[in-house]
Amino acid sequence: PVKIKIVTNGEAKYRDIIISKVYEEFVFPASSKPDYVKFDTKNQLLIEKKMVKTDADYANQFKYADDFIDRIEAVNYFEFNQSNNLAKDVMLAALDVEGAPLNVAALNFVKGLNKKERQALIPTIKSLALNAQESIVNSTALNVLSKLIGVDEKKEIGKQLHANPSLLIQRALKSGN
Repeated sequence: PVKIKIVTNGEAKYRDIIISKVYEEFVFPASSKPDYVKFDTKNQLLIEKKMVKTDADYANQFKYADDFIDRIEAVNYFEFNQSNNLAKDVMLAALDVEGAPLNVAALNFVKGLNKKERQALIPTIKSLALNAQESIVNSTALNVLSKLIGVDEKKEIGKQLHANPSLLIQRALKSGN
């Protein structure tokens, strides 16, 4: 048994199916095109899925994802396809979800934004620098932040993180001054 998630107009519905062949095609009646379809919601099958997806499909995948695997797949896609607003929306949303690789990818994306856009993100980046659970997120946020804030704010952040034993954080604090 495998569970399929189908999201239409923001509403998720689940269907249980039985896989009985190596190659199978499933068709479900729908009144409109779904926003997102997730095959094997628990990622329990060892399979290679080949799906043709648009930028909008990847954006919806990130938006409706129940797990890290689907989010990181969408973020990885947009790391290499940054030329539209969907990429920007997904990457900025990745600043606010749990998962160090998601946060780091989003912080690296922020470096490419214009100065006004980066300035608007200072509170979010500062929060990641001070509160993230993974030192790689803290240090990446510190590196991005160091180019956006003044000396006094850098000193204040340094005071708050001075006792943190992470070498990544300490190196980021030193390089940011």
